[in-house]
Amino acid sequence: MSKRTLWWVLLAAATTIALALFPPVHVASQGGTNTQVLQDNDHVTVGGFPVAPLLIPEENIQPTGARALGKERAAARGWVGEEWVCLDNLFTKESEWEPGRINPVSGATGIPQALPGTRIYPDLATMERVVRTVGGRQKHYLKNPNALAEIEWGLDYIVARPDYNSPCDAWRLFNERSPHWY
Repeated sequence: MSKRTLWWVLLAAATTIALALFPPVHVASQGGTNTQVLQDNDHVTVGGFPVAPLLIPEENIQPTGARALGKERAAARGWVGEEWVCLDNLFTKESEWEPGRINPVSGATGIPQALPGTRIYPDLATMERVVRTVGGRQKHYLKNPNALAEIEWGLDYIVARPDYNSPCDAWRLFNERSPHWY
């Protein structure tokens, strides 16, 4: 058996063990701009060997949609090119573009991590929350977040701040502060 074949066999075994220990909520693969849902009986092969499909829990598929929505909303404000890259970096660092994400320590909420979270969700205290374990880490979320409201609030916040009015200004200051914030 070649080293390459052995590598694929070990990868398939490790994936199978991970599936047994951590059953998926949702099985999917991402390709281009489309998300294709694989059914339980679909078979995936790598190098001719059967392997378990790449597991992307349903809640982790959302950031792709939120990021695309964020890019569209930023472009509507003229924030393209470098400004988009800065905004993408900022919101990726804040929440990984995960709608409804809550910082369990500070209470910062949503894609832009509004503090307090009631800036985006005035009824935050009554909203249902969930805790998910992703990649060995517990992440806190609102159960039914509104990605568009979160993104729009974040963009408005950047414009309203007196010390910056563009994503690149916000990103620069974020990196200059410790702990990071904007």
